[in-house]
Amino acid sequence: MTPAPELLEQRPAVRPEIVLGPVLRRGPAQVCAVWDPRRDRRYELSGRLRFVMGRLDGRRTLADVGEEYRSTFGVRLDEQGWVRILTALGSRRLLTAGPDEAAPPSPPAEAPYPRTLRYGRVVLGDPSALLERWTAALRPVFTRVFFGCATAVFLAALIAVGRHWQALTADATALLRRPVLLLPVVLLLAVSTVLHELAHGMAARQFGGAATEIGIAWFLPAVFPYCKVEGVSLFPSRGHRAATAFAGVFANLAVLLPFCVLWWCTAPGGALRPVAAGFLLAGVLAAAGNLLPLPGLDGYQVLGAALNMSDLSAESRRYLRLLIRKCTGGPDETLAYPRWTRRVYGGYPLLAVGSVGAFVVALVAVCFRVGTPVVGATAVAAVVSLVTAAILGALVVRRVRAGAR
Repeated sequence: MTPAPELLEQRPAVRPEIVLGPVLRRGPAQVCAVWDPRRDRRYELSGRLRFVMGRLDGRRTLADVGEEYRSTFGVRLDEQGWVRILTALGSRRLLTAGPDEAAPPSPPAEAPYPRTLRYGRVVLGDPSALLERWTAALRPVFTRVFFGCATAVFLAALIAVGRHWQALTADATALLRRPVLLLPVVLLLAVSTVLHELAHGMAARQFGGAATEIGIAWFLPAVFPYCKVEGVSLFPSRGHRAATAFAGVFANLAVLLPFCVLWWCTAPGGALRPVAAGFLLAGVLAAAGNLLPLPGLDGYQVLGAALNMSDLSAESRRYLRLLIRKCTGGPDETLAYPRWTRRVYGGYPLLAVGSVGAFVVALVAVCFRVGTPVVGATAVAAVVSLVTAAILGALVVRRVRAGAR
């Protein structure tokens, strides 16, 4: 049905302060995050609706927008389609309503974080003022050339030291023989972790987001600092989203660089050499663990930003279920997915399992290499087995509780 002429002559406009996020792939569909800063509301809309919103500027008529829509998607919006679109946007108050538009209600106060002995968090404050000064001072760091060159230097230094991994692990073994030297290593790891979180906040501010709070969280037995960043999913550039996710690991690598030099230049037997070796091993393992492509880790965020995809893990599981259903004689629902997404969703589990397996092998090898000369292989194997059992048990309990909700 052709829309009525009077409808097509309308020139609605999206409110100028509305922030439209990038269009991301989620399964067979495309989605877009939208933020209303006046009402502090976030919405997730379809990619096609985002296309329309980006063109409702008060100058184009609906006929003009409809023609662009037909040229892009190959279908024409009828009157019911336009009514649905305008109703959806109007119900969310995303369109201008003239000078008499009612003032938005104040957003509800945020509920305090749940806090128990097993998990919780304590907010220490707002880091905005600190990060503003740091971001201004370190602005050249956020250029693409510096970022790439510095990362290459960090990796080259680690590779150069890693070629002598036997000497490195031998020096780290001295930490177990002299436990007092573990204290500076733990303090250095704590400082590196704090800088990791602040780096996320600085990158978010640099690219247009915000860091709203910093604090300490715990999920026993782990206790760690955190920095809450907002607006990253709205960055139009996938490079900026990926850089914000990678900024923490970048900071960790920067902290490791002087200790590469220290270990290299210190004579064997010196008191600083075991500290440098232990911090290098722990820092590299921590950075590698953060880069694993698993939900909740920086590597997962970097991969999702680079691919311009949302909920990669969940959508990969969904695709595999559809693929299994197809292979067992069911309908072929995978045809709704573009070809390149089928490769991504099919390959992601292999990437995740392969990278986690390689990390676990490396971690166990380092544990045996460092611990065996001091406590023996049997004791190391017992500790590794207990830790593995504890992790698997925690994951099972978490899955059972999630299924019971």
